[in-house]
Amino acid sequence: MKITKFLAPLAVLAVLAATSAVAANLDNHKEAPKADKHAEGEKKDAKSEAKSDDKAILQAQRWSYPLATCPISGEKLEDKHVDFVVAGRMVRTCCDDCKAKVTKDPSEAFKKVDAAVIADQKASYPMTTCPVSGEKLTEKAIDKVWGTRLVRFCCADCAKEFDKDPKPVMAKLDEAYIKAQRETYPMKKCIVSGEELGGMGEPVEKLYGTTLVRFCCNSCVRSFEKEGDKFMKELAAARKPAK
Repeated sequence: MKITKFLAPLAVLAVLAATSAVAANLDNHKEAPKADKHAEGEKKDAKSEAKSDDKAILQAQRWSYPLATCPISGEKLEDKHVDFVVAGRMVRTCCDDCKAKVTKDPSEAFKKVDAAVIADQKASYPMTTCPVSGEKLTEKAIDKVWGTRLVRFCCADCAKEFDKDPKPVMAKLDEAYIKAQRETYPMKKCIVSGEELGGMGEPVEKLYGTTLVRFCCNSCVRSFEKEGDKFMKELAAARKPAK
């Protein structure tokens, strides 16, 4: 009887301890999904932001993308080309296999894009002074490619200064392109609506890559960007001299 009386309290304590352990285990299982859901939400948000950023980069850079062939295979880029972003820059390849190669090492593709941008844009570059220092650009000017745009500087120091905050310099360059093309703009009517430019107030001017496009209103800007390739071909045709 004495042994039984001694063991009874121990049994009760054992049961209580086991019950506490089970309860703690259940609590841990309840909290775990919350942590997982929060982490999954953060991952989804990060992916969504990255896709949004890439979409904006492609929209901004595609208008002045210079290559007509794949930088990897050399194949002509057809309608089914692949546009993607690497290190903040647009690249266009003929297929997903070439995309994978660029993603792994973009250096060679970037070299080809840079060389083509400089070759395409240097002759019509609208600024004769450095956008940072204001100094005159000479034969020693530094050519730098930002995205798919050429920017020229008087020296390496100004090119480094540009890297700290490109936006003010790009705004100056955009304005220089618009001013240079405004007087020779080939269309008197809005390319989207057909309305006379100036008939609804001052025309809306937008730069796509290095090309000025003038609209009668902001609504036409949105319509243009849905079918930009079609309208750009019409503008290019209008720029060609009549035979």
